[in-house]
Amino acid sequence: MKIRNLLLAGLVPVLAWSCSDDKLQGGENTPPSTASQNYMEVSIKMPITTRTASPSTETEDGQDYENSVKEVLVVVVNVKDKEQEGDIYYVKEEGEICFVKSVGITSSQDKTTEGVHGNDKSYTARINNVTLDTNSDKYYAVYAFVNPTPEIYNYYNGKLTQTGWKDQSEMATAETVTEFITKYADKAKGRFFMTDTNVGTGNYSGPDRKQVVHFVAEEGNYKLAATAKVERAVARFDYKAANDENEYEIKDRNTNATQLTVTLEGYKLMNVSKSFYHLKRVAAKEGDSTDPDETKITYGGAETVNNYVVDCDWNSTNGKKTWLSKITEDGKELSEALAIRKGLFFTPLANSEIDKEENNEPYLPLDFQESENTANPTYYIMGYCTENTVPSVASQQNGLSTAVVFKAKVSGDFINEATTAALYEYNGSFYNDWGSFKEAWNISGNTSIADSEPTTDEELNTLRETLNGKAKRIPIQKVDGNKYGNVYYIYWNRHNDNGQNTNMGIMEFAVVRNNIYKLSISKISELGHPNDPTNPTDPQEPDPDPVSPPEPDEQNKAYMEVDVQILDWTVRVNDIEF
Repeated sequence: MKIRNLLLAGLVPVLAWSCSDDKLQGGENTPPSTASQNYMEVSIKMPITTRTASPSTETEDGQDYENSVKEVLVVVVNVKDKEQEGDIYYVKEEGEICFVKSVGITSSQDKTTEGVHGNDKSYTARINNVTLDTNSDKYYAVYAFVNPTPEIYNYYNGKLTQTGWKDQSEMATAETVTEFITKYADKAKGRFFMTDTNVGTGNYSGPDRKQVVHFVAEEGNYKLAATAKVERAVARFDYKAANDENEYEIKDRNTNATQLTVTLEGYKLMNVSKSFYHLKRVAAKEGDSTDPDETKITYGGAETVNNYVVDCDWNSTNGKKTWLSKITEDGKELSEALAIRKGLFFTPLANSEIDKEENNEPYLPLDFQESENTANPTYYIMGYCTENTVPSVASQQNGLSTAVVFKAKVSGDFINEATTAALYEYNGSFYNDWGSFKEAWNISGNTSIADSEPTTDEELNTLRETLNGKAKRIPIQKVDGNKYGNVYYIYWNRHNDNGQNTNMGIMEFAVVRNNIYKLSISKISELGHPNDPTNPTDPQEPDPDPVSPPEPDEQNKAYMEVDVQILDWTVRVNDIEF
């Protein structure tokens, strides 16, 4: 474990501008004091935090490239009103931005101290010749943004002498999901965008309140010192293989005999948000309601069991609320609603009834060879994801929540011995010949199916319509003499698990920044979905449990068990069962 103190004194300034407030709390305008040097020191920390809503109190050190500070954007805001608690003053009311400067590291000495938690790294940015009012009754709030993009710097520099900057967000335009995420989580360059967490102002009295600071005389100079705690703007997904080769045995539920092997081969993230706020914000639930009081947003507030993290597309034009309002009374998503979801997410859950566009986002291989996770080498880093929250219990639905989709291969002697063109599952039993499947189907009082397995497109369409989702049909493929089929398992990402599979909880399904979601699939009990939920084929294979965008995330059904851990980097460990 180590702590770093990087003095950024001789650093290269990108740009700097400043202004002064005319009046503070009714006082007269006072010209800046002169001294041999007015300077600012901002201490940047990646703190260990405790989340009262977390099912785990564990935290995990980030990788070196996740903790690296290449550049610090310092934003100073005039303070109009403050309040005192003990010896500390906090911001009651802010004014406009009056100073912006981005400082980049050219060289530094890495000082290492053993025995300190690895996430507790401190960087000190010193900015010389600061042209701000140095009078002791002039107060400021100092914000820090680590590793900003040029566009982020330009935004804050353009807000000088202005207010209303705390709602700024990043939004994808023409980028792919990989390009967008990499802008804010660039492993190769060691640049992870981090934002200030101590941003609570006004009547907020939680632990993340913003302190006010002022210049103090020090050896003929005037020094403005501030501390900014930052957190990464993205979340991380990790994976641990619970079984060798990611293989799971599937049993016929009626005979309890093992007949099939399911091998997890690939994964992709589904419903990845195309936007995120710079600053995290929360809202408490409104009275006895399970919905948030959106008139009482707290910037940077702590997450608790009774509040929500609110993201930037919840209440925006053509946001999640708009999508919810477009769902028909009988629970259908029409093309207008689908278009809204496609504007919100990369790799959105497909609407198999109307969405025939090919989604070219590939499945990534689940064949990790070496763990780069020095803090917990049994887990492999899958990738990073933007924040995505649904601040309403009833609105946590498949079309809005982020999921991990696992692509699996179904194989084994049972499927190699198949005399059919597809593997069939009906009422918990598997069938690899047409005669036994036809007998089980017809004897149950269903509409009778043909004596021979359909082969033409017309015959197959008739079969799919007849099965009508009561049975699964998984087409069989063949490579090097071995037969197999493909199925898909969907894990809707749990943020806070209330432990009740029939009752949705607050923030139960979400992705929140600076969290690590550690997944391990401990059990697979049945075949997954026969259709890719992100890339529908035409026609669709029958599925007794089809995925629908307006369907609630919480289901009293488990076809996969997932162990989940979440660290801070808050770690959440999810044990998944399918």
